[in-house]
Amino acid sequence: MGATITCARRVGAIKTEDGKIFYALFEKTYESNCYPHTPHWECVGFGPGEAMVRRIFSFGSETCGGMLRGPSRNLTPSGYIRTWMNELSNPKRLSDISITMKVVDKEFVSTGEIHINTLPNIKTRLEANGFGVVVDLLKTGGYRIDRLSEEAEVLHLILNGSMGWRFISPNDLTDEPAFDLGWNPPKGEAPTYELTGVYRIDQSDIIVVQKDDGTLGIGDHQYAIEDAFIKAYGNIEISHPGHWRKALKDLKKHFEEMPSLPDSARIAVDRENVERGFPQSADNLVSHMGSTSGILGKIPVYARNDLFYAREGVSIQVFDEKPKERIQKPEQLALI
Repeated sequence: MGATITCARRVGAIKTEDGKIFYALFEKTYESNCYPHTPHWECVGFGPGEAMVRRIFSFGSETCGGMLRGPSRNLTPSGYIRTWMNELSNPKRLSDISITMKVVDKEFVSTGEIHINTLPNIKTRLEANGFGVVVDLLKTGGYRIDRLSEEAEVLHLILNGSMGWRFISPNDLTDEPAFDLGWNPPKGEAPTYELTGVYRIDQSDIIVVQKDDGTLGIGDHQYAIEDAFIKAYGNIEISHPGHWRKALKDLKKHFEEMPSLPDSARIAVDRENVERGFPQSADNLVSHMGSTSGILGKIPVYARNDLFYAREGVSIQVFDEKPKERIQKPEQLALI
């Protein structure tokens, strides 16, 4: 499976006639499984600061599972997000461009085009913000923005934060610093957040979680939990700016210090509750334990992924004993 390789990031900023600031995110990337490797710049987002912060944290979450990497190494979410936030606080000036939009009905949209199937959602966003006249013109087949500084909000609502490459070119970004337009909100009150996970299954990436009823069960893989936390943290960073570095450090420490589930933990398997087409995994667990209930130590390390696949039917009990020291694989030391 291929990954997106990111080489560099830049941010452009423009102030509208009514004093609002909008940002364009530019990233230089290529795909690892497409040859020849030809890094190229494109606009990957356009909108106000709040929307772009959410987008940056969404991008950062993709480093957790390895789908977004650097040219020669894996990236840490904190390092990748830091480069974006630095650019957002020190942007370059975005040219006050004109944009011609055309509504099309074809399989793949290209530069300057809007697919006709997206019009209902665009209509909802535009009308909710008082741009009904734009909707009427789009229905006739297209729309023209004469100056971005006059209608940046319209473009943002049409794009909904993504697909900026269709209307904004890397050539629209100047080298002129825009010090007065940087995203630099004052540091807010420290937020509170919940970190998921109680134990990990030894020699695996599977996390044991406490369910709503207080019992223990199988959660997700560590990278998926990290992904979800980082993606959601974009909203927290907007309401409590300036604390994201500590939050990601807390997340890293949480998993580094998480104990392994002891081999004496009792695993119960209810095959009837196993969904998503994995009843064979439940059968495998029962075979290893010798019954529908047994201790974790009876399940070989190589078979413990079946706990994840059968997780809807797995419950866990841990008795009063000190969990054994976690055996940590070297590559887990730098996930964040």
